[in-house]
Formats: sequence, structure tokens, C-alpha cells
Amino acid sequence: MWIPKWQRDQQHGVDSPMPTQAVSNEEFIPRPQSQQQRQWEQLIGELADEKSKKLGMPRRDFMRTSMGMATAFLASNMVYGPNWDVDAAETLDADATTEKFPKGEYFIVDVQTAGWH
Repeated sequence: MWIPKWQRDQQHGVDSPMPTQAVSNEEFIPRPQSQQQRQWEQLIGELADEKSKKLGMPRRDFMRTSMGMATAFLASNMVYGPNWDVDAAETLDADATTEKFPKGEYFIVDVQTAGWH
């Protein structure tokens, strides 16, 4: 049965800025979460707990920042290999990301069309 990402995350206690498994746009029923995807999801939570406490902010608020996104990318690299250009410093310092990328550009993750060519 299809459920929205936010509802699935809420039911599983997940705070992640990006999906850790295939999600549906209601056109199909997604596959179940794989072991690697579960590992990635768990790692995001563990790293977010650690880093948000270090910064003295609630985990949900932390995950809404660029540092939260960097944490999700870093966790992905730990599970799947170095696919994302992210440094550990970016998970604790928002300015580390600001210095890294040119100004005026946007980062877009289009998961609906990913893999379709």
C-alpha cells in the first residue's frame, strides 16, 4: 500500500531530508526497503543525534539545515561509497558548505526521474 514519505518517516521515527528508500508518486507501489537502505537510514539518525547534541539543537531542526543534508550525504557515502562530494566539517559548520560551492547555484535532487533515460 502506498503512503506518503512524511507519513512513513513519522511512523518509523525517521528524520531525513532525503528518502532512504524508493518512494512512490502514487503511480506504482515501491519495493521494500533493502538492508543497505535500512543501514543508511539508521546511520543518518545516529549521526544526526550526535551532531545535533554537539550543536545544542533539536535533531529535527538540525536535519532542516544544510548540515543535516550534509549528514545524510555523508551517511550515504559510508554505506554506498564516495558518491557525494561532502566533508565531515560540513555536518557541523554551515559555513563550510557556503565556502565550497559557487554562489547563486541551486542543488536539486530529482528522485522521480532518476534512472530514467
